[in-house]
Amino acid sequence: MEFYKGNKLLNELNLNSNFISPPTGVWCLLYADDLNKPVLNLRVYESESIFNKYKNFFPLFKSVTASELIINGEDSFMLKWSNSSNFDLFSGKSLYQEYLQKNLVLNDSYRGKPFNSKASSFYHIWQSKQKFVGGVTDIDLLRLGNGNEPIELFEIKRSKISVDSWKPYYDDKGGYEILANFCEIENLDFTIVYYHYSTAELVEDITRLMVMKKLDGFNFNKLGIYNLNEFMLRSYSN
Repeated sequence: MEFYKGNKLLNELNLNSNFISPPTGVWCLLYADDLNKPVLNLRVYESESIFNKYKNFFPLFKSVTASELIINGEDSFMLKWSNSSNFDLFSGKSLYQEYLQKNLVLNDSYRGKPFNSKASSFYHIWQSKQKFVGGVTDIDLLRLGNGNEPIELFEIKRSKISVDSWKPYYDDKGGYEILANFCEIENLDFTIVYYHYSTAELVEDITRLMVMKKLDGFNFNKLGIYNLNEFMLRSYSN
């Protein structure tokens, strides 16, 4: 099966030591309770070799425990909770039961929103079929400050809609709430970045980056459109 891989903006920013994002084959997920408060940070790895290479790559957070999951195959996952020293093997069905005991899921016959393009992994496919208590989202990108401590979290969005016209989709409201709550607890700035991407047009334009801040409720403040260098220099915060 062919999975989605790659993001031009993240690839470019990963060359800059002031930014960090999960490497290819690694996902940093946040699961929430029914109030969209993060309760679990799950680091998902595409294979055991990727886990061994990157298990200490991404920073830990103060507010949520970090657990780890390794994808073995289409219906095979190894999971290690933060309070355990060993990985346990799960099928999709037994993983659902495990999550149910942790009060993370409600049911396993859910039809969520479709993938933006392709699924990113077998775990992504499994996850899309579960109804989670408070939703799940992932951490795309962090800006690092002095001492390489995270100071800003970015939600990266891209689609065929022009930079001048795009607005956040209401279907993504839960994800924005989880990230905003997480940033408040972790004392991080929360910033949304959008750029034009169209496979049909063979366009992935990271020269014009629209930057937004989330306000209360489902309201956003558009700060402007910046080139890549301006974005890296944080010109939108002036």
